[in-house]
Amino acid sequence: MSPGVHPLLKGGRPPHSHGFSQQQMEALAAVCDTFVPSVDLTTRGNQLATAGPLGSCGENGDHVDDYAGVEHLAKVSHDQIDAFYRLSASDAGVPLEVAGLMYEIMKPKVVGLLNLVLWLLSTSFGTFLLSGRNGLGSTFPWFHKFSALSQERRERILISWAQSSLSIFQAVYKVFKGLTQFVFYSKVDANGWNPTWSAIGYHPPDAESSESLPLEPTARPLDNKVLNLRSAVAAGNRPDASQSLRSALSNFGCSVLDNSHEFLEKIGNFSDQKQHNLTYNSATDVAIECDAVVVGSGAGGGVAAAVLAKAGYKVVVLEKGQYFARQDLSLLESPSLREMYENGGSIATSDGRLSLIAGATLGGGTAVNWSASFHTPPHVLREWSEEHELSLFASDEYAQAMETMCKRLSVQPNCNKENFQNSVLREGCTKLGYEVDNIPRNAAADHHCGHCSLGCRNGGKQATTETWLVDATSHGAVILTGCKAEMVLHESYNVESSAASSKKRKMKPRKAKGVFAKIDGSNGATARLFISAKATVVACGSLSTPSLLLRSGLKNSNIGKHLHLHPVTMAWSYFPQSTGPNGTNFEGTIMSSYSKVVSNNHHEYDTTTATNKSLSQSADHGTALLEVPILYPGMFAGRLSWRSGSEFKNRMCRYSRTAHILVLTRDKGSGTVRLDKDGEVEYDYPFAKQDAITMAEGLEKALRVLIAAGAVEVGTHIVGDEGLRIIRTAATGGGAAAASSEDDDVEEYLKRIRAYFTDPRRLPRVPLDSAHQMGSCRMGIDPMTSAVDPQGETWEVEGLFVADASVFPSATGVNPMVSVQSIAYCTAQSLVRFIKYGHSE
Repeated sequence: MSPGVHPLLKGGRPPHSHGFSQQQMEALAAVCDTFVPSVDLTTRGNQLATAGPLGSCGENGDHVDDYAGVEHLAKVSHDQIDAFYRLSASDAGVPLEVAGLMYEIMKPKVVGLLNLVLWLLSTSFGTFLLSGRNGLGSTFPWFHKFSALSQERRERILISWAQSSLSIFQAVYKVFKGLTQFVFYSKVDANGWNPTWSAIGYHPPDAESSESLPLEPTARPLDNKVLNLRSAVAAGNRPDASQSLRSALSNFGCSVLDNSHEFLEKIGNFSDQKQHNLTYNSATDVAIECDAVVVGSGAGGGVAAAVLAKAGYKVVVLEKGQYFARQDLSLLESPSLREMYENGGSIATSDGRLSLIAGATLGGGTAVNWSASFHTPPHVLREWSEEHELSLFASDEYAQAMETMCKRLSVQPNCNKENFQNSVLREGCTKLGYEVDNIPRNAAADHHCGHCSLGCRNGGKQATTETWLVDATSHGAVILTGCKAEMVLHESYNVESSAASSKKRKMKPRKAKGVFAKIDGSNGATARLFISAKATVVACGSLSTPSLLLRSGLKNSNIGKHLHLHPVTMAWSYFPQSTGPNGTNFEGTIMSSYSKVVSNNHHEYDTTTATNKSLSQSADHGTALLEVPILYPGMFAGRLSWRSGSEFKNRMCRYSRTAHILVLTRDKGSGTVRLDKDGEVEYDYPFAKQDAITMAEGLEKALRVLIAAGAVEVGTHIVGDEGLRIIRTAATGGGAAAASSEDDDVEEYLKRIRAYFTDPRRLPRVPLDSAHQMGSCRMGIDPMTSAVDPQGETWEVEGLFVADASVFPSATGVNPMVSVQSIAYCTAQSLVRFIKYGHSE
């Protein structure tokens, strides 16, 4: 590991504290050890030396041929393989880590449920209540607590939860299984190593690898331009936290307001917000002033900050996450997810069915995304301009904005060396005659970083930390990290003073005055920060922007509605080393190829032009894309279907040669971001039937592509799907060996997969993910149907603008980064005019 790695991104951190009792921890350890047991190869007939032919089985139906073609095992000693199989979850310290994560990232009501489940499992009768006949022993006494049952019985219980028709059992299974496998395969020691990696064929990039070497000696482009407020608050004693903060801000060049009178003169009267304990106290609080405050530093916030700063305005950017420069990055899965993603990479919809992932570091999603840089598709522009009557999206202004964004991001479509998974997608599509194309990326053709979702250590990916935020700070903008915006400050217009101007233009009832934020110091000290600003920009992302507006007292009924998620599901395939393209699934360019699904006209997914002259009228039909994901060992194990402890370890030995294709669905259905009765944010997302059908068609196409590319086994992560083994005959032509099961067996398998999407009772077994969240504060021409106006300004509060993916009128159907930046660029022009003239257009 590089000596310059940031301490927060290193391994060896002690587990988070938890509140489980000793009895509950015993039950949790038994659950974890059921998922990851100690397996004795010599007693299970599962040794490398006894690996049978394709399709042979060992005890309990476990396949014993899973080593076939796994060439990396030839480089691993038998002792290392044996150690991997013998290592249990408890041996690896997984139960303590899982317990800590539950208390760290789960909501209180979920932790309460897990407490109850573990308490029941720690008793014999409780175990019976949760497991029925599977929890009964074969001899007296018939009732046993979970930890006293055999491995086989515990496995049956967990599988019954996974396949239960009751959502509560499915949710509990998903938490236990997901956290256990994730921790087991991603937990690292102080040296950045996990004991399972040799056996599964994974290795993180070392400090000297090509994806780690910086492009230029100065690999910290924002040095001395970012102030970490958590550190600033922690620099003083707890009673003096505000004084430490005041001094740090002043020394950093911020305009600090000295007293209550000066503050009230700048910020105005927000008496209707004082119920939230917002009374300013100059002795304990700190206030600064600027022309514009931007909340969020991702695709939208970064662009808005740069445009405003270049226009000569004093800009303050607030970011709740930390700044990790290139040389700070460890590229280790577990600590990086914990520090660079929202809630450690663990968010879910209220029913637990769909996992959400969003960046939470300086640069937001641009710091951790996979580089895809599509234009807004023409059929989407047509929908937004015609159905939503937003003329911007049919204008030269927006077309030029997209070109400006792509130029600044150095977007280009080429990749001079495609990796294993992208090659699989391309070869399979080509053999089937499916259209396949290059993904435009904000990186050079020779940028082959396979770990960019954990930050780009060579700086080749053009995140906002390498582009727009650099532009902003070079024009005087200030970036404050470790600072969470709690509320937008706004006041009612003074009717008399505004009477003259109100005759000339339509007045909004309130005017934005700035932002109230909190800082939690690393030593436990806290401080409060008030920012007075002429204009306020909210760019927190579609998951967080609505909750900030709602907590700020905005009442528009569309705030939080119309949430689109681009729901994703995946197909997997296994390629022994002698088959398919070369390489591993974690090395090389993450995304470079894609294929279209369910498009009824050739131009529907034309992402290379901003014109819409060739569009047909069929744009309302469901559409999807096939792309490839990056799944490091913990993510991979957390999603892989589990049938038994030993079988799962067999499958993990094939990790590096398992290729995935994801189905990205342009969802017509939508969800909601809301606050519950305790003020906690919730995400509701009913998976629409039409979207399920679109996804099913995409998943079927993905499976056919994988088979055509030469996979010997394919499957999905659907609970209950056991996959399909492909028995191949001799090679035909110049391609992969023909598959004798490509007719009846394949069609029967695909029919079974489709049934999960058409049966409402089985649909919850389909795992869904989302990395693109859009539309939760959508733009429109009417406050009855939208949350912001065509300039990106809220309907209720003048001077309060939204500049992120939440303003999308609907889903784009493609990776949305360029669309976010292009809209933010146009919104920023309205912001410049607003600050210049002091009012909206």
